[in-house]
Amino acid sequence: MLLTAAALSCSEQKPDGDSPEQPASTHTVGGAGAAGSTSSGGESSLPMSGSSAPTQPQGGAAPATSSGTDVSSEPPTAVVGGAGGAAEANDGGESGEGGIRNDGGVRNDGGVGGDGTAGEASDCTESLAPISQAPDTLEETGLYSARGIRSYEPAYPLWADGFGKDRYIYLPPCSTIDTSDMDHWQLPVGTRLWKHFEVDGKRVETRLLHRYGPETDDWLMATYGWDAAHPDDPAAAKIVLHGEPNAQGTLHDIPDPSACPSCHGKLPERVLGFGAIQLSHAGSGLTLATLNREGWLSVPAPAGIQVPGTAVEQAALGYLHANCGGCHNQQGQIPRENPMLLRLSVSEHVVADTNVFRTTLGVPTINAYPELHGKPRVDPGSPETSTIFLRMSDRNKFPMPPLATKFADTEGGVAAVQAWIQSLPH
Repeated sequence: MLLTAAALSCSEQKPDGDSPEQPASTHTVGGAGAAGSTSSGGESSLPMSGSSAPTQPQGGAAPATSSGTDVSSEPPTAVVGGAGGAAEANDGGESGEGGIRNDGGVRNDGGVGGDGTAGEASDCTESLAPISQAPDTLEETGLYSARGIRSYEPAYPLWADGFGKDRYIYLPPCSTIDTSDMDHWQLPVGTRLWKHFEVDGKRVETRLLHRYGPETDDWLMATYGWDAAHPDDPAAAKIVLHGEPNAQGTLHDIPDPSACPSCHGKLPERVLGFGAIQLSHAGSGLTLATLNREGWLSVPAPAGIQVPGTAVEQAALGYLHANCGGCHNQQGQIPRENPMLLRLSVSEHVVADTNVFRTTLGVPTINAYPELHGKPRVDPGSPETSTIFLRMSDRNKFPMPPLATKFADTEGGVAAVQAWIQSLPH
């Protein structure tokens, strides 16, 4: 979710309104930019959800065949490199590059896995070298040609007006995610993340987030708009430099990439949906368990991370963590006078000890809305007098978040937070 004012609060403030030489066909876009995120099937599937888009052979730059027949519309199988894990294939197939297929999510770089077993030696050459400028087309970002691309799905997705989203990540082979601070993962240089947005059966936008250098702000963000006349062709999905409202006649707005740091710039990792809490689930794609098993984490977390509380509490806290915690956290400090902290920490095991609980229950609201100023952020047992609930339910007068969505998540997050507030003793 991309907002346009760096200091905007989701519930407390009133909205007011030298790089290396690059190829000529690229653009410098965004800065410390946007998070990628997806919800699609298997770990090695590629993004043409429901369509038969042209796909690239593994590691190749353009479709090719050895028999003169058409390239299959099935996406190539991803080969994962990294710093650990046994090299083996779950399905017994071998990749076109001679590497071991990893449909079972097993690493192939021959390092030592989380279980201490050694794998076969393999090439650690990156299939996607870091770049500091965004290519003209989505095809050129490597999403459809690179080896090692995996799908993933956050446990608590970011609300996007109910539109479909698919998320993919490329981690450089033989690299490691720095998880020494389990709350703030540092992804290795070269990491790329993509997120598709699909509206009414149309793929409308794909976002790219790429860490191209070692500094905190060495992140590239770009948005690509799909061509309705060529809905299956990533070469026709062109970079959008200044945003596009109601893309392809839908209600989805492609944001101006310069707005992305307003959300993603408030956390040192810059990525919102790929972390310990968000990947602690048993669903599809890369999960914390997979990353542990394959040896991607510098500090393993084999037990996973559980959001504290009952099912009702978990649903509300997880939603607030994902949808509000990107701004409302200890780094963001919103509002500065008495910060409301809605991002969970892996060290929080009891609901009453969470920052969410301590900075919302009975705490007066501080903002420029006369109707809300002084009301409790959370009024136990009373959603209708709780500022958080009132702002989440509104998209006109005092919406939360202030920008980026047009409809309240009434059946999801709003209902979850309402049920939690109603359950609180008063």
